[in-house]
Amino acid sequence: MNNFHILAKPEMIFGSDTSLSAGKRLKKIGCKKVICVYDKGVKDAGLVDKIIQAIESEGIEVVHYNGVLPDPPDTVVNEAGELGRKEKVDGIVAIGGGSSMDTAKGVNILLSNPGSITQYGINTVYNKSRTPLFMIPTTAGTGSEMTNMGVITSTTENRKTIIFGEGCTANVAILDPNLTIGLPAYPTATTGMDVLAHASEALTIKRNWNEYSAMFAVKAIELVFKYLPIAVTEGTNMEARENMMLAATYAGIAFTDATVHMAHGIGHAMGAKFHVPHGAACAIALPSVMKYVSKTDPINVKRVGKAMGLDFKDDAGSEEIGQAVADTISALNTRIGIPTLQDLNIGRDSFSDIVDLVVMDTTYFSYPIKTNKPSILAMLEEAYLRGEKRD
Repeated sequence: MNNFHILAKPEMIFGSDTSLSAGKRLKKIGCKKVICVYDKGVKDAGLVDKIIQAIESEGIEVVHYNGVLPDPPDTVVNEAGELGRKEKVDGIVAIGGGSSMDTAKGVNILLSNPGSITQYGINTVYNKSRTPLFMIPTTAGTGSEMTNMGVITSTTENRKTIIFGEGCTANVAILDPNLTIGLPAYPTATTGMDVLAHASEALTIKRNWNEYSAMFAVKAIELVFKYLPIAVTEGTNMEARENMMLAATYAGIAFTDATVHMAHGIGHAMGAKFHVPHGAACAIALPSVMKYVSKTDPINVKRVGKAMGLDFKDDAGSEEIGQAVADTISALNTRIGIPTLQDLNIGRDSFSDIVDLVVMDTTYFSYPIKTNKPSILAMLEEAYLRGEKRD
């Protein structure tokens, strides 16, 4: 069995209306003035006000930053960080999906370090933050509340970059499934497929693979296949919403202590170039990626398939395993309304640009199988052909 090192933070609180406990928990650790980071959509959906009221009821002043954008640009993170510095906040609360949480992680780094977030990439040493960081997710997808990394879009390079380390690790994650009840079907589907990508990639990674992460990954895959279609079609089904939030958290634990690879590399590139929702981009890539990885790791791709509910013959070969898993993921994409490349107007003429971004992505160095540009092009071509078959 491989050696492994487990990240124990953050403290996790799960359950209906637990988000309303944020104020008491912030007060308990001595916070007097916090910055709440969220986007206008979450505010308009009515998810922010009650949480902020609960914080203010404890005598804590709230500074609002509502300028979060999808695939958070470095300019947004810098703006939010400068507001936190100016107001001398002593706590950070993220309310929203992955973009809000990743923005808050960037703010956390900037409160203890000078300059711009672009100075603090994945291999950069920076001062540890002393600012408590609370994460309150309103989607069941990114798992960012459990991870020690964030994704920021470089506006000068037009690509996604990684921030990493202690400053990106929450002190407290509050998982309130009630906050996901009003999430429409499409973002429920895309964020849910992000969960599947996290778990499937963590289970098939080579570097940092460990049984602890694999355990959480398998459970996350099982929960996605059982509950995501229900959450998409029955948005008020509390059992489905609770279990999808758990799935997102389990997958977040899994890929923090292992890592993600090809589907996220392709997803990051598509998101940076075409602003495709992250989970949709990963979902489009994932069938081809699992089929490709099965060439060298059929054992763990088979584990992915079994967690999905597939049965395999004892003598099933790598090609058969990879194809079955790819077809099953593709069928789920169709069932829950994940778009094809054709639906997104992404044509073959853009594939070379996507590939150029993929090989620049941080995930490229953790791929479980040696991969070159022609291999990535072949995966994109296969995804395109799947789209043609669906049409």
